[in-house]
Amino acid sequence: MFRDLRGAIAVTQGRSRVPLIPLAVFKRRSLVTANAITALIGAVMTATLFFLSVYQQCSSAGR
Repeated sequence: MFRDLRGAIAVTQGRSRVPLIPLAVFKRRSLVTANAITALIGAVMTATLFFLSVYQQCSSAGR
């Protein structure tokens, strides 16, 4: 479903006279790499906060 939504957005923005993000931006390898690394770091930080909160709840429950 998410893949279909991304495809629909890409087609809509590709046909637009004034797109929100020009699709030519995604041809820049450095920009795509930087965005992927940023998304990965965000996912790791979110997972870390989640697991730390679960760990704190479990460790304080044994007291």
